[in-house]
Amino acid sequence: MTQTTSIIVEWENVLLAEDERCVEMLKRLRGQILESAMPTEVLIVFNPEQVAGTIIEDAVSTYLNPALQADGGRINCRILPGPGLHYFDLKNFGAQQSQGDIVVFIDSDVIPEEKWLQNLLAPFQQFEGIQVVGGQTHIDTDTLMAKAFSLGWFFPLREPPGKVTRNAHGFFANNVAFRRDTFARYPFPPMPPGITRGACVTLAESLKEAGIDILKTSSACCSHPPPNGWHHFFIRGLAEGRDRASRQLASGDSKPRIAFAFFRNQISRVRKSTKKIVRHRATVDLSGAEAPLAVVLMTMFHISQIFGAWIYLAFPDFAKRQWRI
Repeated sequence: MTQTTSIIVEWENVLLAEDERCVEMLKRLRGQILESAMPTEVLIVFNPEQVAGTIIEDAVSTYLNPALQADGGRINCRILPGPGLHYFDLKNFGAQQSQGDIVVFIDSDVIPEEKWLQNLLAPFQQFEGIQVVGGQTHIDTDTLMAKAFSLGWFFPLREPPGKVTRNAHGFFANNVAFRRDTFARYPFPPMPPGITRGACVTLAESLKEAGIDILKTSSACCSHPPPNGWHHFFIRGLAEGRDRASRQLASGDSKPRIAFAFFRNQISRVRKSTKKIVRHRATVDLSGAEAPLAVVLMTMFHISQIFGAWIYLAFPDFAKRQWRI
């Protein structure tokens, strides 16, 4: 029986990235869908309170389904408004409206590399019983900021293609595929009010508890941008600190204990990122002159997370309102 695919694209992250990224994402998505023999639909989900649907319609008609189709192909695409919904809720909403046997999630600010879709879907045919396949997401390395974040942020360095991990610890929500019935039973869980990141970590934990393996393939690659400018840089750091502190608070620890432990943990992260920058700078073409600047950038970022956590612990309502990212 022919396997069908639904590709869910949230249209929120693009608001923080450069416009060229979503353009390139749509172009590559078009090419890879047309190369595939599998029936595929694309669902673009957005919050009309953040972006006008006409903007997305223009982008789709220009890049995903151009009027002059030299290749003769047309992509089945639906643009769905989700009023009041954000990142993970948009993904869940898109999956609920989808029809494919496999549900694929990609973000509006990542760029799929060659054969991404083919390589992300292949394990469902190659390995018996596979329910979840995560691809490899890495940071672009074309600027100093990007090189620093590729070495000091949570995304791993790019691995060579062909590596398959059958019992991976987790996945990135911007590059993952589920069998439809599995995701229907295990959608992205709701986050506490005002918290914007971490649902993929919680979902991965739930899948493992249920005995559902996560397969990771390094051959399904997407590139992710670093923070787009200083405003995004600091807001991202503050939000990450807030969200991590929220998870720790939910575990039952006291606020003073969390504040002290968070500070100690971030200092450890500064040391680790500094060592990684020094030892692996050649892998991202970071020069010796640039290395100290990269260390400063990541130190600032990790310190901003401390302030995000502390502000959240002291003024939770304020922190929840401020950093929607």
